[in-house]
Amino acid sequence: MKKLLIFLITLFITSCGGGGGSSQSNSSLPSSKMYTLTINSGDGGTTPQSSYSVEAGNIISFEISPDDTYVIASAEGCGGQLSDKTFTSSTINANCNISITYRRGYTLPSSIENDWLDYQHDLDLIDQQRTETYRLGLNIEKIWFKSLQIPSSAFSSKTRKFETEQVHGGGIGFGVSLNLTDNKQVLFAANWQHSDDWDVNIEDNGNAYAIEIIDGEPARFNSRKIPGSTHPSILENSDDTYSVIFPGIDEGPLFYVNRGFGQTDRKAGAKSYLFDLDNFNWSLIDEIGTVAAHDAFVYDYDQDGDDDLFTTTYFSAGDYDKGIIFKNNNATFEAVRINARVVSSSLISAFHDKDGNLGVLFGDTIGFGGQFENIKNETNVIGYFDNGITNENTSFKELPEGYLEKEEFNENKNEFEDGMHQSHDVKSYPADIDNDGDIDILISSKSFGTPTTILQILVNHDGVYADETDTRLYNWVIHAKGSHVLRMTDINNDGFIDVVLSDTARYRSESLVGQRTNTGIGSKMLINDGLGNFVVTAFQQIDIPTEAKETGPYIFSKSDEGIMKWFHIYPRCEDGLPGKCLNLDIIDIENDFSTGPNGVDPAKYGVPEFNEFYYILHNSVVKEALIAGEYNSGLDHYLAVGRDMSLKINAKE
Repeated sequence: MKKLLIFLITLFITSCGGGGGSSQSNSSLPSSKMYTLTINSGDGGTTPQSSYSVEAGNIISFEISPDDTYVIASAEGCGGQLSDKTFTSSTINANCNISITYRRGYTLPSSIENDWLDYQHDLDLIDQQRTETYRLGLNIEKIWFKSLQIPSSAFSSKTRKFETEQVHGGGIGFGVSLNLTDNKQVLFAANWQHSDDWDVNIEDNGNAYAIEIIDGEPARFNSRKIPGSTHPSILENSDDTYSVIFPGIDEGPLFYVNRGFGQTDRKAGAKSYLFDLDNFNWSLIDEIGTVAAHDAFVYDYDQDGDDDLFTTTYFSAGDYDKGIIFKNNNATFEAVRINARVVSSSLISAFHDKDGNLGVLFGDTIGFGGQFENIKNETNVIGYFDNGITNENTSFKELPEGYLEKEEFNENKNEFEDGMHQSHDVKSYPADIDNDGDIDILISSKSFGTPTTILQILVNHDGVYADETDTRLYNWVIHAKGSHVLRMTDINNDGFIDVVLSDTARYRSESLVGQRTNTGIGSKMLINDGLGNFVVTAFQQIDIPTEAKETGPYIFSKSDEGIMKWFHIYPRCEDGLPGKCLNLDIIDIENDFSTGPNGVDPAKYGVPEFNEFYYILHNSVVKEALIAGEYNSGLDHYLAVGRDMSLKINAKE
């Protein structure tokens, strides 16, 4: 209609009384009579002119421009109609008035509709190409995406290159960032390399990286070859300094007596490294010895003010079973063996419950004995240590089965030998996600077989953990690659703990290799409504290498000033192959991420405490109005009618 109107105006345009509007004549009517069209526009926006002189028989069309944080409430008069922001009168045969009113409101970013269409395309492509029968995702609805996703227009990226002294290869990798000042941070990353037959009996088969970032640009860089590492970890010391540890890995230079997973003849271990921030280099942690770490978790278990580092070993035996704590004594370390009544586990985390008891969470466990031998292997458990970590745990609390152990996912039992479970639980985090005073648990899980992933949500009800994933996780794609890094931080500065998941670039859905999409990869941002419900608000909005040799970790960073970035580290030279060179993609999120729709700050709209996710999720009338298309966001609904309805806007009320 708009294009037709412009075409007609071009053919029949006459005097319009000035720029900004267009009139159309009817040649069958006399053209000598002129009429005045007067525009009465209230506060909150502008029109090109306040009045138009229009020849009898013509129509007038003009654009209305609301101010920032305002929308058009109404535009009436002269028999006209409003389409988007364009008002078009009927045929003018008398003087008439147009009245325009504005209200505070929110308009979706211009790119979000295309983002949604791209997202739908991705999901359709995944669904068409996959052969699996399990669900594609959880609570994937248009309202969660359009009103809560950070738009692609907010992301920008640049690449910086480094030369290295040795050839570094891609591989399974992890990373973390440390904020030192408002404008300075350091990135730490490590990986280990393996071949298709899992032959990792290679010295210095891993890589370690450190990159100092000042004002968003690399300032210092160092790298070295190491046997391999899992999760570089930042420990805060009691004197406000930091210790950065690269724990030895159980999948570095390994030795197999017999080939096979789950066998007790597999031995592993590597030296651990400490990174000196002043000298910007690594040194061996000799006092720890050889460690076989499959996972690592930072927690001050002895409550002495120095963070300690928990490590655990997966499918290993002998000296490396159960796990070791790097006990921190103000930047000096001793190895403290975790005396759990379980042989090994894939993940570890720790917490104190509200009664002060130390609980250690073990995942994908193997080898229960004694009074606990009735607990089946591959169960996720909490071991409680009433008499200290070096004494055997006094009890185990079995957690609900891994989410991907459901019968629905039985087809995932297709890769490893008999006895391997279909859910590989790779990272956990105990935290009070629903703010009721007790510890809940989040577990990042993936499948060994098909590309399947979940963030399992276990809610604590008076000491009983319930799996409430299905009702608490929104906009989640199940058919995707898993995330080995689970970080919890307050992303949107509302006082509630949110979730960041990340992994190497190679962890994307095979259905989407070669496509524009990032939907199937392992890095995501999720926000909490304040009561323990989470919605995915961002997949990485950049082009991601698809070749396995180009992989490397993605590192999320949030400065003390609230500036968020993603960093992607990967080896690749100009010929596209790994060599003595390294790349750093710096992905900026250009808008400040807050609690309003698409991450905007609701304070700009006069409602500083407004939470978009909470408002839609906990007010059914709002969700219904958005589904019906009456409003494009929860904030817009609240400013229009919700305030007068006294609807709750956050979990703090």
